Amino acid sequence: MGKARMRGIPRTVAEVDAPYIEGLLRRWKHDPSMSVKSFEIEEEPFRFPKFGDKKFIRFRISVDCAAGNAALSLVLRQLPKEDIASITTKDFMHRELQAVKSGLLSDLHCGFYIPYIEAIERPELEQRWIWMDDVTEDVKRLGAVEVLSDQRLRTVLGHAAAFHALNWERKEHLAYPWLLTLRTLTESSFLTLSELLSGAKELSEMTKYKLRMRPWFKDGLMSFWPSVDGTARKYLEQVVNDPGPFFERREALPHTIVHGDFDQRNMGIHEGSDGEMTTVLDWELIGRGHSSEDIGLLLAYNKPENSDELVDYYLGCLEQQLHRQVDRDEWRVGYDLLTIHYFLTRGIIFGLMAKAGLASVPEEMRDQFVARAYSDADKIARVCKRVFAM
Repeated sequence: MGKARMRGIPRTVAEVDAPYIEGLLRRWKHDPSMSVKSFEIEEEPFRFPKFGDKKFIRFRISVDCAAGNAALSLVLRQLPKEDIASITTKDFMHRELQAVKSGLLSDLHCGFYIPYIEAIERPELEQRWIWMDDVTEDVKRLGAVEVLSDQRLRTVLGHAAAFHALNWERKEHLAYPWLLTLRTLTESSFLTLSELLSGAKELSEMTKYKLRMRPWFKDGLMSFWPSVDGTARKYLEQVVNDPGPFFERREALPHTIVHGDFDQRNMGIHEGSDGEMTTVLDWELIGRGHSSEDIGLLLAYNKPENSDELVDYYLGCLEQQLHRQVDRDEWRVGYDLLTIHYFLTRGIIFGLMAKAGLASVPEEMRDQFVARAYSDADKIARVCKRVFAM
């Protein structure tokens, strides 16, 4: 972003005026004829599970342009100093902002609709903004907590395969230093689990920090952990106590760009001139990793009975996009490892958040989140059996 444009950027929502919105729309739509007639704002227009202190403001805008009068809607996404990655890594790189500013997420042409328009990052003003298309209707078409139909899952998997293939072992895409890795994101989570499950008398500063951020976690974990199959529990504790071999095995697999939080809480279905696309939001955990990181989360969230068949469908789409075969056995090893990882670092946490009655989980979604955590505990033993030859 050039210095001239930086000088004209509003510092607060109150300073956002019609000329600024007009310039934003012209750049986004590539239409210099756009003229803003009026606009109104709506604070916090969405109801969904919120993880972190991000805020949203909807701008409903009336415009004149060469095509006539039109009504548009933009959303201003205001990010806090500490996002989800910061809680784990204790850094403040704000990968989502970097991904927009770098252009990595623009012009993908791969079946994903990524509605981000522009990003503003001025830490000295505590300003971390992302302007985006209002995709409320896209999100409604999919649903945040409903189990997706087989047809919907195949649509999303096909689009994901195109995205992963576009970035598959592309050094110029994978070289950004701010991209997360599975190890960077979750090594500290394994440390916390290890200390809590072993009953360590002296906790690390990282664990103390995490418990300050999530004071409900320790008691919730202690009540939940006995529900895990006893033999599986032994191998899971082995992973959290000595995670090096686990990460090394994962890191040896082919890499691509991964979303990192890939389920329908962060998705929608976009219907546009290019046909149906999967809308993908919330790129706070964008990283460099194995594509099973996205596919594993999507399928774990939906728990389809034909998950093996859907994995084969995804791999077929991926091979079609790459114009070559992939090592499917190797990919499935990564998928199993990822399933274990997500159970330890996400499945447990989301269930305990809901069980603790946190306001960030809407009441009508609470039972579903708790049920998912216990369902994961019932199934993780089968994955451990394959991985650890139990």
